[in-house]
Amino acid sequence: MSSLDAHPTASWSPLHDKFYRRVPVYKMGWSDVDLEQFDVVSAPFGGPIAYQAYTAALVRAEKRLHVARDHHADAPSVMLFTASGRFLSQFRWDAVRVVKIGWTDDERLLCICANGIVLMYNLFGEAMQFTLGSESREEGVIDGRIWGTGLVALLSNFQFVFVSNLKDVRARRLADAVPPQCSLSRSLELYVAIGSTIVVVDQQEAQDQLLNEGPFTRVSVSPNGKLIALFTTEGKVSVVTADFQRRLSDARIYVDNLPFTRLLRCGTDSVILVTDEELVVIGPFGDCIRYNTSDVAHLVTEIDGTRAITAKESFIIQKVP
Repeated sequence: MSSLDAHPTASWSPLHDKFYRRVPVYKMGWSDVDLEQFDVVSAPFGGPIAYQAYTAALVRAEKRLHVARDHHADAPSVMLFTASGRFLSQFRWDAVRVVKIGWTDDERLLCICANGIVLMYNLFGEAMQFTLGSESREEGVIDGRIWGTGLVALLSNFQFVFVSNLKDVRARRLADAVPPQCSLSRSLELYVAIGSTIVVVDQQEAQDQLLNEGPFTRVSVSPNGKLIALFTTEGKVSVVTADFQRRLSDARIYVDNLPFTRLLRCGTDSVILVTDEELVVIGPFGDCIRYNTSDVAHLVTEIDGTRAITAKESFIIQKVP
């Protein structure tokens, strides 16, 4: 029987009482791309792709973190592609180092720079910029998180600065960022892994959730803001409610390389754990599905699942409707 005659359910995989499937989207149009050497981000809803080369690493010095740059790397640049890997534009800068890139809801590329400047590019490489304030300029930015309408930056003195609305840019200081639409309070919250616990930080206070299973290397919040997945250094995944009052499941995931790339949501019911060789879909009750990948995969959460981008193809992993 040919593949055209195969039953549609033949590619479905069970996960507890649901089914998941891997749906091909594109054969990528780019060539000779080694995605393992690049920071790759894609706009949601099947939007464009941006990537830049990794040129730096975080280094601890006394009570601060600073970024050690690879002095052998070329001047940093960003390349933009369509969702199918066709080239759109490229731009570079010589005098500034970018620590985080990400997309807004209206398909503008945000680049958070180490000197506290944020560059905002359209698809043609035309830029505008704003600043995160004097403290970010003096202390330096070492990391950041970006969502559709805002961003948060981590400074070298471990303080957080955020912009909640890109249409009214005002950088404010905060007492892993969760977009306001995904938090129970509907305001900006940070979930920060400290020691064996999680601390939830907003503008008013920092609340210790009094956990003892850490340290946690990854935290992922469901799109509806009701569930949180926590991943430990020992390979344990716990799913809890957003108020940390109820634990739904604990599962130990055996993978060859525990320092995996990312942990992302796949809809409201599951998370995807990304390793060098496979994607592991983990359900709320500890069940899992493993998808082998021949190339390094970069993932983006979509409204109907999770889109994976490799050097050769892109595909979606989703719950069967």
